[in-house]
Amino acid sequence: MRNYILALAGACLLHPALAAAAPQGAAAPPASQGAKAPEKKEITLPEKALKAFVGEYEFGPERTLTITLDSDWPYRVFLARLAGLAADAVSRAIAGTEAAAALAARRLEAPLRRLVGVQGVFARTWASGSMALGMMLMLLALLVSYYFF
Repeated sequence: MRNYILALAGACLLHPALAAAAPQGAAAPPASQGAKAPEKKEITLPEKALKAFVGEYEFGPERTLTITLDSDWPYRVFLARLAGLAADAVSRAIAGTEAAAALAARRLEAPLRRLVGVQGVFARTWASGSMALGMMLMLLALLVSYYFF
């Protein structure tokens, strides 16, 4: 019974000639009076009853009626839009971070070349005592970092 009613409703909705046709035996109102639309009555149904009709109904190779519920709108639409906005914000933040890192690299290039370049401080020979002091300072920094972090 349900399938018959849905098929009939779908055929009326999908076929323009049936949807626009006047009932048989009813005279068309004169143009001067204008047609008064019948008053629509709103009804409420429990969600369980509505879920019984959700689905796709095919009435032919190119005619399909789809009935859906929008109770999942927050998950399907709102959160998808929110995720899109978050992705845009993250991509803008990444682009800004990349630009800042490129600027920092350009500013640090000359001082680093003075330190590690061919004529830089680290390119020269060092005494053994200076190497031992450097190693000791690095081990102290490692010990402090493990202790506090």
